[in-house]
Amino acid sequence: MRQTFQPFADLGDTSVAQARYLLGDVSVSFVARSGEHRIFSLFRPGEKGDRIFGQTKEFPALPGPATAFAPSLRNKAILVTAGSFATLRYVTTEAVRWGQELPFAPVACAIDGKFEHLVFLDEAGSIHLFDLDDPHPEAGLHAFFGKVWYEGASEPAYVWQSTGGSDEFEPKLSMMPLIFGSLKGTAYALVSRSIALLTAVYTAQFCIRRSSASSKPAMEIARPPSSVVLGFLAAAGWRADRDDGAFGPSRLRRLPLLAAAAGFAWGPVARQRNSRIKPGSNSSPSPRSSPW
Repeated sequence: MRQTFQPFADLGDTSVAQARYLLGDVSVSFVARSGEHRIFSLFRPGEKGDRIFGQTKEFPALPGPATAFAPSLRNKAILVTAGSFATLRYVTTEAVRWGQELPFAPVACAIDGKFEHLVFLDEAGSIHLFDLDDPHPEAGLHAFFGKVWYEGASEPAYVWQSTGGSDEFEPKLSMMPLIFGSLKGTAYALVSRSIALLTAVYTAQFCIRRSSASSKPAMEIARPPSSVVLGFLAAAGWRADRDDGAFGPSRLRRLPLLAAAAGFAWGPVARQRNSRIKPGSNSSPSPRSSPW
């Protein structure tokens, strides 16, 4: 015996009408005789220690004690009935996906493996099949922008994770880490851009020539290549794996030499063109020649 607890200790009637495991056997669905519906999951209250069961979710109460239950074999959805009332609920986001009074009282129910049909068995032995169109029950405003208590976690949190961990397989879809990460990256980029511009102005206009002659090439080499250059290199490498034509390995080896030769050839041309341009004057124009 590792733990004892009462799911409905705060109610007048603490008896349990139904207790069933969800997919993965990490969470248990409890329904009281009065219809209260709560989910208890295994989690660690702190960073260390054994995992214990604790209440993580609570759904709107059913009209009475549960009579049938079916967990999904594809996700964390559950199908619960109470008398003639049936409801489909998604445990992770604590959302009621569907609820309806049926013209019969189900004694058993099931969800197919592809999460596309709901099946009910009534007291007369007839089977009723319902189509289900809910391809993304894990999504929603609460999943995107609210704190979600995922299985295995010690508390609700904003989590983005495209694949699940060891305890479960659910993707974690909170957009808050992405939004705040983008804002932080933008703020850092604005600060670094200002520092870079001021450094460039100081190096080009105020730094002594002996220091700028060594610091300016070092900064240009340290500058990361643009996305256009990276895209070109990636495309050239992809093409080189397929043939030995214009972008073959033998020709790709000549690119650094061609780039260096083009740089050395352009230097004298740029100096000749710059020498033809007269330096500007700081004197203000005369009133007669002013366009104003």
